Amino acid sequence: MFRLVMQLDAPLEQEDMFLQYVSSCEDCLKCILETILIVIEAHMVIKALTKKDIK
Repeated sequence: MFRLVMQLDAPLEQEDMFLQYVSSCEDCLKCILETILIVIEAHMVIKALTKKDIK
């Protein structure tokens, strides 16, 4: 699951690897939804941390 998130920022030459990884997943939709949730959670944590640093 975390590998999927890491590969979202991968260079273009790794795009085929990323697509193979996604297509090999049996529950594609579940993986994609979990990835989106992880990204949103990470963004919220970063936002919270930066707000604390500013104050």
